[in-house]
Amino acid sequence: MRVAIYARVSTEDQARTGYSLQSQVDACEKNTDSVSTIEKFIDDGFSGEFLDRPAMTRLREGIKHKLYDVVICYDPDRLARNLAHQLIITDEIEKSGATLKFVSVTFEQSPEGRLFYSIRGAVSAFEKEKIKERTNRGKKVKMMSGKMPNKYKTYGYDWDDEKCNYKINEEQATVVKLIFDLLTKDKLGIKKIADQLTEMGISAPRGSLWEKSSLYCLLTRSDYCGKHIGLKYKHTNIGIGKRMREKRDSSEVVEVETPAIISVETFEKAQNQLQVNKNNSKRNTQRYYLLQGVIFCKKCGNRMYGAINHYRCSSGFKSGGSCNCRFVKVSNIDNIIWNKLKELSQDKVKLEKALLPKEEIDNNAKVDKQIERLNNQRKTVLSWSKKQLISEEEAEDQLVTIKAKIESLKLQPKKKNTNHINVNEIIDEINNADTPDKIKKAVAATIKKVYVLRTDNIRYGKEVLSIDIEFI
Repeated sequence: MRVAIYARVSTEDQARTGYSLQSQVDACEKNTDSVSTIEKFIDDGFSGEFLDRPAMTRLREGIKHKLYDVVICYDPDRLARNLAHQLIITDEIEKSGATLKFVSVTFEQSPEGRLFYSIRGAVSAFEKEKIKERTNRGKKVKMMSGKMPNKYKTYGYDWDDEKCNYKINEEQATVVKLIFDLLTKDKLGIKKIADQLTEMGISAPRGSLWEKSSLYCLLTRSDYCGKHIGLKYKHTNIGIGKRMREKRDSSEVVEVETPAIISVETFEKAQNQLQVNKNNSKRNTQRYYLLQGVIFCKKCGNRMYGAINHYRCSSGFKSGGSCNCRFVKVSNIDNIIWNKLKELSQDKVKLEKALLPKEEIDNNAKVDKQIERLNNQRKTVLSWSKKQLISEEEAEDQLVTIKAKIESLKLQPKKKNTNHINVNEIIDEINNADTPDKIKKAVAATIKKVYVLRTDNIRYGKEVLSIDIEFI
């Protein structure tokens, strides 16, 4: 008797059900006689969601060539988690003339047996989805109570087991502040920041040299300004070793308050500076484009980029078509914007009027956004309670916490950004800009976005441009 034994375990199954590979194999061997020739097929750490598992592929190849008389598996969900996959494998075994046996259940090759088998497969798939849903719900409830869903190792913090949150590591926090200052104040690129840290003798978290990738992750981590953003993405297995990442709906995202090392304003400046550095990097600027990274199409709002002697809208190369706006000559728009800046630099009052109002806006919009997010969380809790996914006591606790946070936000006095731009420094920077690099730096210090659209109907001749400037 030629026998094939198939066993599979994933980390999730091992933790939840206690299945082990050896116990599955031992149980299967007890269902064979002493004279059988046994070949074992074992998938260690592979999900049952997919058919392309190494051992399963080899087993199916053997079944195709009719190498076995009996195929034994501990349980149908070890064979596959997906009902359709279970039926495919079962059909292949039956067509080869072999017999399929399970240790945990009796499988009869009859209409009634196949019906029962199908029901078990459907229940198994349903159970897996319920486990996923329950796990995500548990994480969300935990985060809504102000706790982290997992124990994170983040540079600048130690872990507080009691609060399930960070606590600031003062020595590392000093380095974090320095890194953000080198970016936002000294305007250094990530490579230069890494070199500066090496010169100062500051080691990376693992005691080695700082890598550009780890510095970028640090500079884009909102935990440092007091906001850990959880459940932002969902990951779906689409094959063995392949996962697809998708952004969740904003209503599913949960923020957890963390001890802040830097201010929100500093973090936002860092993100803007990273974008400026990216736009001005050598690989993105093989030619000189003064407005590279700040010029946008006024018709569709998409970014424009330099193409030889023109700026052109990027929407023409995106899925969904083009806005069909006309190209704009680089020399024309660059000269207009630079002359506008030089004109403003001659009148301090006008320059202040262009630059400062955006720095004087209070935080009401941010507070309203936080209250809106909390109200969405409140609706979610009420929905869970209505569907009896959580108990009334859990729902009440969550609603009390949310209400307290909303009341606290409503009581906050108006705050204003006191981190004003030094107008005199900007005037000096514009007036002393005598090289292309200095001119570009002056533009980056004053202009956030330029929206432009060519409005004339002639093919050749002087361009007529509609321009809107958004200052920093």
